[in-house]
Amino acid sequence: NIEKKRKKQAMQLEAIEEDDIDKVSKIKAMRFKESMKFSRRILVMPISAITKLLPKCCNNLEALVQSIVFQIDQPLQDWCQQWNQ
Repeated sequence: NIEKKRKKQAMQLEAIEEDDIDKVSKIKAMRFKESMKFSRRILVMPISAITKLLPKCCNNLEALVQSIVFQIDQPLQDWCQQWNQ
């Protein structure tokens, strides 16, 4: 009888752990979706709007663009050179 109780408790614990893992992965997925929405919003913005969001410093802008999935490397460097002149 005690053995049955132990097995039942063990199964309940496993179910709870799996539930927690599901919840955590759902939260992570939600956060990822949110961050992607933010990235897309930035990509759609013109460069002038992005510079208003950040201090007028090319390093920050480059870091921002590189952290976004799409690489806009060359046009950005050209733009930075024009900005610094």
